Amino acid sequence: MINNKWANALLGNARAFIRSWRLPKWEVSGKERFSDLPITLVYFGHDFGFRTISQKVFAPGYTAKRTGSAWLGAPGFPLTPTNQEGDIVAIEIDPVRWRAHDTGSGFLLPLWSRTSIRVEDACRQMKTSSSLKDDLRRIRKNRIVCETSGSSSDLRTFYERMYIPYIAARHGELSLPDSWETIVDTERCGELIVAKGSNGDPIGGIVVGRNAENMYARSLGLISHEKELLKTGVMSALYRACFERARSYGYDRVGFGLTGSFLNDGLLRFKKKWGLQLVGGCKQGIWLQFNNATPAVGSFLTNNPFIYHQADKIHGATFVEDAEFMDDESLRKLHVDYYLPNMESLHICPIKSDEGQSPIPQALAGHLVWGTNRRLFAEAT
Repeated sequence: MINNKWANALLGNARAFIRSWRLPKWEVSGKERFSDLPITLVYFGHDFGFRTISQKVFAPGYTAKRTGSAWLGAPGFPLTPTNQEGDIVAIEIDPVRWRAHDTGSGFLLPLWSRTSIRVEDACRQMKTSSSLKDDLRRIRKNRIVCETSGSSSDLRTFYERMYIPYIAARHGELSLPDSWETIVDTERCGELIVAKGSNGDPIGGIVVGRNAENMYARSLGLISHEKELLKTGVMSALYRACFERARSYGYDRVGFGLTGSFLNDGLLRFKKKWGLQLVGGCKQGIWLQFNNATPAVGSFLTNNPFIYHQADKIHGATFVEDAEFMDDESLRKLHVDYYLPNMESLHICPIKSDEGQSPIPQALAGHLVWGTNRRLFAEAT
């Protein structure tokens, strides 16, 4: 008689294998998010990745149609994205299969990247970052204090009144909240940190866990997603409390979960000012190919710098219309805004012409690089 647990595990593995090879095809059209110009996307992949890329490309009101499926690696499957019509073509693919079929065109964006921040880096950033200094002043002005709680009722209140509403408001249809059981399990090996306002009422919280290697922040929630609350410095108060607790336990870093591929994401930029590092490799990615050099595609590129992987290294790509307009100050701003500490390099890619490039300032040499060995457009129109 077959063991049911073993059979279910085998069935689950089989479904996961099939899911990784059989990809739904989506055809999407609408207005590009920043320029309001018409743009089209062909996406091979599953719902979460499809919605992630679509929300970056399109303004609200785009039209999406599922037009079948394709088997990754089957005869006729467009492992060369240029075989498909569409201004942008995206294919969900893992790095091993991507390397086997790489055409030198397009970029492999990680679907997710794991993040952490060293306690030492966070402490240094609090002394040197003007943005964090402003946050610390707001914390003092609004008399925000953080304390730990071991109360099960406080944990339930945090989950229902802060965490779930905050995640839903922040991420919308892309939200993937932790279950109540996961929150409880994390708190058992860690603690709930609660931020309280000047009147003593809870305004935010974060659940942190501990393991043999580091402390990790599992779930953050706020009593409101309104900008007025964010301006009080409550998120920085919770982050600072995480680092204080980590140091008290002897940990040298705090894990802060997963982040997407786009360097202009608000939460990624918030973590960056604390000293964010990307850790681990790319297990699943999106092969992003730009077929047509239209103004709408140019607008998408210049407004959406991203992380990509090549030869098992992390790179960044940011796009500019004309290289000749980039002076030293512009280059330094790109470095401040988008370079991450463990990036191999941040590539500055001119869309129209690579002539007239300013020399990279000596202090940024190696961090910033003009151009990339990836072919940007499959075809010019």
